Amino acid sequence: MAAGAGTGPADPARTTTLITGDAVTLTPGGRVSVAPGPGRAKVTMLTSTTADGHTSVIPEDALPALRQGRLDRRLFDVTGLLAAGYDDRRPDLPLIAGAGTPAIGVQTRALGSIKASAVRAPKRALGATWKSLGPGGGKVWLDAVGHFTAAEGVQQIGAPTAWEQGLTGTGVTVGVIDSGVDGSHPDLSGVLAAQRDFSPLADGQPPTDENVKDTDGHGTHVASILAGSGAAQAGRYRGVAPGVRLVSAKVGDWEIAESAVIAAMEWTAATQHADVVNMSLGFPDSAGTDPMEAALADLTRRYGTLFVVAAGNDGNNGNDPDNGNDYDIGSPAGTPEALTVGAVDHDDKPAAFSSRGPGLGDLVKPDVTAPGVDVTSAVGHDSFEYRGNEYSTGYGTSFAAPHVAGAAAILAQAHPDWTPAMLKAGLMGGARPAAGVSVYAQGAGRVDVPRALAGPVLTEPASVSLTEAGTRTITYRNTGTSAVTLDLSVRADRGPAGTFTVSPSRLTVKAGAAATATLTVTTPDGAPSGAYSARIEAKAGSRQVGTPVGLIRAAEKHDLTITQLDATGTPSEDYYTKVIGLDVPYLFDSTGAYPWPSTYTLSVPRGRYAILTRMGSTVDGQYTGAVLVNPGLTVDRDLSVTLDGRIAQPVEMSVPRAGAVREQGALDIGIRTAKGWYSESMYLGGAVATRTAALGAKPDAAGFVTRLRGAFDDGGERTSAYAYQVGWVMPGEFPTGFSGTVAESELAVERVSARPQLPVESAYAEFQANLTTPGYPLTTISTGTKLPAEVRYSAGTWASQVAEYSDQGYVWTVGRPVRYRAGGTYTSRWNDPVIAPCLPTGSEVSWRDDLLSVRVPMACDAAGHAGTTDPAAGSTTLFRDGAAVATAGSAGHALFNLKPARGGTYRLNATADRGAGFATSVRTSVDWTFADPAVLPGLRTVRMTPAGQSLKLATAGDTDKVTLDVSFDDGATWRAVEVRRTGAGGYAAGVPGHGPVSLRVTATGGGSSVTETVIRAYELP
Repeated sequence: MAAGAGTGPADPARTTTLITGDAVTLTPGGRVSVAPGPGRAKVTMLTSTTADGHTSVIPEDALPALRQGRLDRRLFDVTGLLAAGYDDRRPDLPLIAGAGTPAIGVQTRALGSIKASAVRAPKRALGATWKSLGPGGGKVWLDAVGHFTAAEGVQQIGAPTAWEQGLTGTGVTVGVIDSGVDGSHPDLSGVLAAQRDFSPLADGQPPTDENVKDTDGHGTHVASILAGSGAAQAGRYRGVAPGVRLVSAKVGDWEIAESAVIAAMEWTAATQHADVVNMSLGFPDSAGTDPMEAALADLTRRYGTLFVVAAGNDGNNGNDPDNGNDYDIGSPAGTPEALTVGAVDHDDKPAAFSSRGPGLGDLVKPDVTAPGVDVTSAVGHDSFEYRGNEYSTGYGTSFAAPHVAGAAAILAQAHPDWTPAMLKAGLMGGARPAAGVSVYAQGAGRVDVPRALAGPVLTEPASVSLTEAGTRTITYRNTGTSAVTLDLSVRADRGPAGTFTVSPSRLTVKAGAAATATLTVTTPDGAPSGAYSARIEAKAGSRQVGTPVGLIRAAEKHDLTITQLDATGTPSEDYYTKVIGLDVPYLFDSTGAYPWPSTYTLSVPRGRYAILTRMGSTVDGQYTGAVLVNPGLTVDRDLSVTLDGRIAQPVEMSVPRAGAVREQGALDIGIRTAKGWYSESMYLGGAVATRTAALGAKPDAAGFVTRLRGAFDDGGERTSAYAYQVGWVMPGEFPTGFSGTVAESELAVERVSARPQLPVESAYAEFQANLTTPGYPLTTISTGTKLPAEVRYSAGTWASQVAEYSDQGYVWTVGRPVRYRAGGTYTSRWNDPVIAPCLPTGSEVSWRDDLLSVRVPMACDAAGHAGTTDPAAGSTTLFRDGAAVATAGSAGHALFNLKPARGGTYRLNATADRGAGFATSVRTSVDWTFADPAVLPGLRTVRMTPAGQSLKLATAGDTDKVTLDVSFDDGATWRAVEVRRTGAGGYAAGVPGHGPVSLRVTATGGGSSVTETVIRAYELP
């Protein structure tokens, strides 16, 4: 018998429950899993993933409310929900309910300014909540709370490195223009030097010192990220620059008047002599210079104040993040003199909500990014959030901006003679860009404090914004005391090869002097229009300075008029349509547009497009969905296209066994664009009637693929005697109707042993699979059945997983892709003990330069399948010589920004607590001890497999020594047992006793040691 499903990669699976009550899981390897809510098995789920990996899932019955503008589209943005901390580790979904909305949860605050209420809708009741919304009523938006710590954000930008140099912002005055600051909070006690309330200006009254309380809480969050001491948690949530002199200008509780903001800007700059001012606020921008932008430019020039401004949170708009045509930057963030800040997550990926550029006038904006996802910060005691809790978590560019304002204060302390332009250039030049991301989404990249402090060279300008080809002079100014020789090059993110060049390739800049280089931008005739971006890199040894460059090449545009007709020929407003640029960076998503007429006109750049639509209609009393695809429409003039559901034909799938029930199905579409592959995957629950039709010319097999998949079982309640996972791959084709069946001889058989880990009676388990097609890197939805005794696969490469769901949480055990051949027999085992950390292919513990990346699955089974439990409390912490130097609030998942120190001993610890609801592996931890970071790629774990009263141990072949301790009182006491070697990397030990066994195993070799501790690893009778 051949081995079955292999072990899976390391990134943890995470689940979020949508407002509809459907649970969506993103699992490793580009897989999406949907567990429909009660009574929703037949609802079609529309899943799409952009080329940059951003996934959304929209249940078809949510489309009418989206079409009417009654639902916030972000409620179905799975990537955004998870990034914002809305996974199912929290018991409720934060919402904002407009006037006229029925009671859908616990009201936490009345929002009078927008005639709405902040509510928390319990996750367990979301199915009922969805039913109660019904037609009509008020709008429901997403609200925000997360689970990521500011402490990690501070480490992410490298602030502790500055602290070690004595740089905490001492001697620097920083203003916070916001909703006020609670100076009584332990983290801000003694930090505030002055406060003033400018909000009365909105009512024609003068500013006052009387009402400076932060009843909104926003300003206290911002101030603590910037300058908090962390005293309420023994320094854990220390701000970026805790040594600054902080001044607070309150401009409102709920609504903000522009005049109040301008007065606050004048007070902080002119009266308080602030070196840096943080503005985590914004207004809609408009053509020309508004009064606030004019004030910012004037105050910067007159008083030498650097204004750090949040870019805004309007990025979730359905557009391609790298289009370079969002123009979502607000005011005053779009001011050239402002240091404009976007948001990234803990992996330095731009946050979906972060507003993108260019700014008006085609400026490169934002200028930089900073951590703005799941940030923990102080709760003002006068705010509605405060119920004895000193901290809460949230997301937004409001939380990213104070990271940068604090970094600017540190840089100002190090260089007190630097001008605002120099501080801005220093932070931008040292920023760390995310690869392949346009400058209009990230500017220079994520702020990096150590790199900003290390580089004596500044560029003028700090960024280059262009609207036509030509040359620009780049000045490199050496603020240091010795000459610097720079190697110059250009790295283009978007645009044809050779568009951007720089000369000379080497430049020497004398101490205290400046030297120039020439940037040449060439756009040949016929070059595509749109956004081009690049980065000029100037390197001197390990130091480097980056300058973002953006070019907006005007596009030739045409009108594309689309008419939607349903299966009866009636004009339809029940549709979900995408228009995807194949050779131009364009994406239209109908859920981001309102209203939804049956005929609409888009202004699109000249180019080639794919059009996908799913329309619903009722025929003979039965609701049916039609999927129509035009895979390659050339738009070189004004065009009209009719998407006519009448031409669609039925899709049918069957398997050899009579009586088999189709539990789930999926229709996958892959489209290659200039940026990469775009995936659209439609979950077809049960026997949902689906019809398809192809429009236009047949596409190229290298750039288009369709897959149809079905999952069948015997229809049992919890388990099944058998299951089928069948699929059909159609490169270069979208079918008009489909009828697919397979013969028994075309199938592989896998004998399956799958044990559930969740012990509760309410738990539901599925055996899920996803067809992988070489050459087509798609992110698609998994199809599942009840837990089977055997699975028959159609020949091909399938990646399987066991998914368990309950009110208490979720468990995923993920396999790697396995190629199944027709007639082959296979076997696989899932969830056998001991459940413990492991390092399968795809996991990572690496320390490159000053970035320590940790991705370790904490719940792998005995076969080595990577496993994740959600929720599971935990942490990842790095110790040096016994002292913690970096910590993250996720078990086995962290990104630390720090350089390895010479000498000393490191210990990397990851701990996960699954809670009392689990019978086994309730708490697990792994500790790696090492002195040289170079050994990290060779770290080991120990796989433990019980066999009666003996235990098999497997680890790396170069292991020198293995020891084992056992406990029968949940780790209160331990005793050593003898371990004997059975072969290269193989060991065995006797474990005499009865009851729940806890294990502590240590393996040493290859320059490191590992200790794994598992409480209640398994039960001995």
